[in-house]
Amino acid sequence: MASVAASAQAPSPSHVLRHVVFERTRAFLEGDSDTYRRYTAARFLSTKTDGTTHICAPNIRERIPQEEAFFEILDLKIIVEGETASVGYRLVVFESREEGSPYYFARRTENYVRNSDGWKLVAERETEIPDRLY
Repeated sequence: MASVAASAQAPSPSHVLRHVVFERTRAFLEGDSDTYRRYTAARFLSTKTDGTTHICAPNIRERIPQEEAFFEILDLKIIVEGETASVGYRLVVFESREEGSPYYFARRTENYVRNSDGWKLVAERETEIPDRLY
């Protein structure tokens, strides 16, 4: 009976991935390399708007002091199949909280694998959306 109660309280993989996506995005934008590496595989595949694809290491420039990032993750969709997940969303990054005007729009697709360390990004695709189309 105790195991049934414990499993009922455990967050779903989708709930955990929502947190992972938010924290990984925040870490990337703010330059928090420790958090970024926590949610990113040692090597991952990255495809950009122009179609170039690279095998990357999770190295980002540490920003000290860290600046708070202002962003929104919209239309988040998560599909979990066993130990893998596909995540899609729109990313909107704002210049500052005061101005409130967005300066970067992108559509992101990310693939995650769950191992003993938790969910890790293994592939990403980002397509920048021009202002006139947003």
